[in-house]
Amino acid sequence: MKNIIKSLSLSLLLITLSSAVFANHSPIDWPFDATFEEYRNLYIQQQLHSTPNQLINISSKNEDLSVDMSISAGERLHAWLKLINSNRAVEDQITLTKKDNEPILDKYKSLKEPREYGPSTIHKRANELLVEVPKPMVDVIYFGKTMTANVPVSDDEFAKWGQEVSLTYQRSVRWVSLQKWKDWYKRRRLQDIRGYFYLSNYSNLNKKLSDVKKLTKEELTLFKQSLVSNCMNNFALFDDSAYVIKICSNEYKTYINENNLIEYKEKYWQVAKQTWESYFVIQQPRKDIVWSPMSSNRMTIPFKNIESKPIANWLEFNVEDEFKFNRWEMDMVYTNQPQKNTSHLKFKKNTTPHVAEGNIIVMDENQSIDEYDTSWVIRHEFGHILRLPDCYFEYFDEERNLFVFYAIDISDLMCSRRGKMNQRIFDELKRVYFK
Repeated sequence: MKNIIKSLSLSLLLITLSSAVFANHSPIDWPFDATFEEYRNLYIQQQLHSTPNQLINISSKNEDLSVDMSISAGERLHAWLKLINSNRAVEDQITLTKKDNEPILDKYKSLKEPREYGPSTIHKRANELLVEVPKPMVDVIYFGKTMTANVPVSDDEFAKWGQEVSLTYQRSVRWVSLQKWKDWYKRRRLQDIRGYFYLSNYSNLNKKLSDVKKLTKEELTLFKQSLVSNCMNNFALFDDSAYVIKICSNEYKTYINENNLIEYKEKYWQVAKQTWESYFVIQQPRKDIVWSPMSSNRMTIPFKNIESKPIANWLEFNVEDEFKFNRWEMDMVYTNQPQKNTSHLKFKKNTTPHVAEGNIIVMDENQSIDEYDTSWVIRHEFGHILRLPDCYFEYFDEERNLFVFYAIDISDLMCSRRGKMNQRIFDELKRVYFK
């Protein structure tokens, strides 16, 4: 068995090392905690780009039926909100967007407790909502009773339960939207970096691994999962993830029977480490950024001039407000003579915000720039302009028919909507651009 794995390792090592950044290139790239409106845009795009037999249809299976029902409920909720708010002043409108002001006690909470979603979890939550949501809302949202501009419950209660309906809608839209790439996400399981995270943060690791007879049941479980995960990282380009998992698990048994887990760890450590780092390391730096010892507290980046003064001011404020650290700051410099690769801003209707071609920030034209979430999005997307990668991860667990998602560090701007500019980002920008 050792010889088989060794042969596979040698043949794939160079390929895996050269493709470490592959882990960050998802077919659909948007954070799990996107807004209700953003998920609705995804749903609209899904419907527009699907053939008739790919559209959302009612299924005979109860679990699949719950996915369809949750999407229909979300669409009715959207229409109802639009009707309610059409007769209200801006300051009195009901919104399902809320800023999370809870302190971040554990920045790795999402990594330790990943979100799992699929027909079974959606089915369970949809049935709970039919009981928990106030009946006047259930009648309209789920059973098609006529909508009225007058809210049948208090505004706060409507917002509270609207957010719950919205969350199930979002999971359902995400589930449907990822179906065509399910095989890709199934293979991506091999790039799960939680094994490296747990092992690299375990004190006296080698001492623990040196004698398996002294390990507790909990430690054995953690080490098995983590060491096998590290092995899997080394074969990230294999199409058959189930086969790789089986091979790595069998090899683990061989090493633990020989009481030689340290060798097993060392064998796959380097690539696992590089897989982890690929979520934080800038791979292809920009050529137009200036940050020199002559002006060590200031980094500049050119940006194509924006004709609309309010939008230009909005962009400049958000970007420069986010990308500053201690005495250091980044300045945008608008230019009327952009080069071929100069960054610029573009608005498009019903789109998911993203960066195209490495230089174009594409924002949804229908979303107000005054909303909190829009401000976070432009800051996050500008991080991609600086070539910072996303640091969240998602894969498909075929055995349980569930997608699994986690943000690596919820305090980090590139990982989560709760995240901000931090020491990690500053250090990486300095490593790459300070010269």
